[in-house]
Amino acid sequence: MEAIEKQLALDPNVKFFLATDDKDIKKELLEKYPKHIFTNETPLSRNSAEGIKGALVDFLCLSNAKLIIGSSSSSFSSEAANYGNIDLTILKK
Repeated sequence: MEAIEKQLALDPNVKFFLATDDKDIKKELLEKYPKHIFTNETPLSRNSAEGIKGALVDFLCLSNAKLIIGSSSSSFSSEAANYGNIDLTILKK
């Protein structure tokens, strides 16, 4: 959340697209930053056609962002950054 706070300090009107398959993280960030976080409302599981379509939407949204803030364990964010030629910040654990 430090990375989100840092971006909010630079621009209080900044918006974040959240692409995650972790329901707890999604809930926590939507509750803490309701005016700044938006997300794709498709199934989190990638075990269905709808879930896979949702992952593609997430990937394309991320690849068109100004900056991607990703976790150290996420190849998804790094691939989206490569695809969109976007700066990537990796969070430390």
